[in-house]
Amino acid sequence: MIVRTRSNGRGASSLLVRAEDVKRYFPRSWTTIELQLGGLRIDCALSPEFWKGRPEITDTRLREWLRFKAHTGNGDASTVLEMTPAGSNCFTVQVRPTCH
Repeated sequence: MIVRTRSNGRGASSLLVRAEDVKRYFPRSWTTIELQLGGLRIDCALSPEFWKGRPEITDTRLREWLRFKAHTGNGDASTVLEMTPAGSNCFTVQVRPTCH
């Protein structure tokens, strides 16, 4: 699935998931997910707002990873990433390659 970063004005701070992907990949019983970010694995809580039309994944470690891996050069620009299911409540996140 395709996800986008959300900026806090100082760079990417979280991942935004499309509503249709929430319905398809995220059972409501999940309260946390595991993200595989290269060699780093982190558990991220899914806030109640995730299920109420604000499907955003936030975590301090995710924000730091995004800062280095999904840097656009523009603090307000979003970056497109791929988030692939990798088991029960586990996803691999990668920066999508860009064509030049």
